[in-house]
Amino acid sequence: MSGHSKWATTKHRKGAKDSARAKVFAKLIRQVEVAAREGGGDVDTNASLRTMYQKAREASVPLDTIERAIKRAPANSRAFATSRSATRATAPTASP
Repeated sequence: MSGHSKWATTKHRKGAKDSARAKVFAKLIRQVEVAAREGGGDVDTNASLRTMYQKAREASVPLDTIERAIKRAPANSRAFATSRSATRATAPTASP
């Protein structure tokens, strides 16, 4: 009986909208982190980071959240670069 109470209807709509918004925010923040890891944390010199920064701002992601993601990314940049270059796909070998 969600139609019985106006607050219940509002609560359900708000919950669904907030869930969808959080999913978009998480996806954009992840993309900002990857762009910062790959090209550095400076928006002026990193074109992919600049693009992701603009997309995040268009989706109304808070500035402090974007800045935290950029600061968080370079901490693991060397490990990230090593893991990206070190992984190779190999085919299974037949045993004799």
